[in-house]
Amino acid sequence: MSEQQDQEQVDEGSEVADEGVRIAVPEFVADKDDPFASDLLDRGPRVRLLCDFARSVSDHAVIAVDGEWGTGKTAFLRMCKAYLDQQEVRVAEFNAWTESYTTDPVFNLASALAEVMEEDRLAKIIEAAKAIGVAAGKSLPFKVGDVVSEAAEMIAQNQAFPGGLPEYRDCVRRFKEALEQEAARADGPLLVLVDEMDRCLPQQVVEYLGAVHNLLAVPGVVVVLAINLEQTAKGLEAVYGSAYGSERYLQRFFSLRMTLDGAVETDGLLPLIRQLRGHFGDDVESAGSADFIDYLLSIPAMASRGSLRDLQRVGQALQLTAAVGFGQKTGLNASDQGNLTQLLLVALALLVLRQLDEKLYREFMEGKKSASEVMLGLRNRLPADDRHLPIVARAATAYLDVLGDALGTPAITEDQYQEVASRYGLQRGSGGYEDYCRFVGSVRGHLRAGMSRQVLAAVEMANDWPNIYLRT
Repeated sequence: MSEQQDQEQVDEGSEVADEGVRIAVPEFVADKDDPFASDLLDRGPRVRLLCDFARSVSDHAVIAVDGEWGTGKTAFLRMCKAYLDQQEVRVAEFNAWTESYTTDPVFNLASALAEVMEEDRLAKIIEAAKAIGVAAGKSLPFKVGDVVSEAAEMIAQNQAFPGGLPEYRDCVRRFKEALEQEAARADGPLLVLVDEMDRCLPQQVVEYLGAVHNLLAVPGVVVVLAINLEQTAKGLEAVYGSAYGSERYLQRFFSLRMTLDGAVETDGLLPLIRQLRGHFGDDVESAGSADFIDYLLSIPAMASRGSLRDLQRVGQALQLTAAVGFGQKTGLNASDQGNLTQLLLVALALLVLRQLDEKLYREFMEGKKSASEVMLGLRNRLPADDRHLPIVARAATAYLDVLGDALGTPAITEDQYQEVASRYGLQRGSGGYEDYCRFVGSVRGHLRAGMSRQVLAAVEMANDWPNIYLRT
């Protein structure tokens, strides 16, 4: 980056927009008129492949959409739903995390099927699900809609199967028969999309997988289940022990698996990063800082192999820092507001550090680690080679170096800079130590006395703002 670009980046400011506080990043939306309009990671081909295969299944299948936390499994299923709606395929959606209204997974799944079932078979399904839940000693403590309310009343009157195991088996048979009749009433299968399974407790995961395996395994029903198989296996082992064989146990439930690779290159994430930046508003959208914000946001993406939720967390933290940390409580004066973009850029570097390594962040904030030590400590968290890394690392180093003034840590020496430069490849197009010092000087020129402390306080305030507000 040239000195002129450095200066443009530092000089660029923006006015504070009085449009209310926006913290949450809007959820991903997929519409059947254009299912892939928001598909910034080019997952459309995989969605089509999976859905077209599922539509062709004539018997039964359970397909795992396997991905690490934050790799976009929910967005993937939403595109599946929109695409299938476009093809006029019957789809039932179920969120195992937010829609577990009762303690009985069978009844919860049956309730999710209600919207796509005809009334006569719905009654049979609910009756059978109710009976199975009673036999297993479950309870339905909540009343959610007419269907659940009716079943709760029925369960209150029936505490067990008088006929024992044969009667229980008969209920299971009636459940599966009613479901098979429902699946056969139209061309193509009935698809059941199950999301957020890996957020449930291990015992709940076992129960839901058992329900899918034993009760939804009928011709014409295809289940697509979003799950992090690796973490689910670890959770099962933590509860049942390493001898449980959790990976082999999980494999038995799935006909096939489609993996959502979280290791997305930074260039592939840039469209998503830019969309995220677009939600921040004018405070952080100025022309001179937009690219640099993208580069800084790419750091947590690189560190977490493309975790979309890590990106969202940093973005939300920046919003909260702008709204709370630089709001009325800290009271930026008129002259400071012209530097708001620069303040937010420095704050963003600090927020990225906090997201990547809370311990290292705390040591820096307490003056125990210098900027050079922090940057060297982060290096192993980032990919070996990324073309954006030298640009981002140089700026982050300078921002932390300037903040170190207020924390009592010494400025980076030439030898320390050379070590950081060697580890991050800063020699490529970033100039030497003298150029770095000029850049640091321009940052210091905008963070006048006291403003570094204001950035540090703003980030801390946003991190713990309810307690800080209550104490003041």
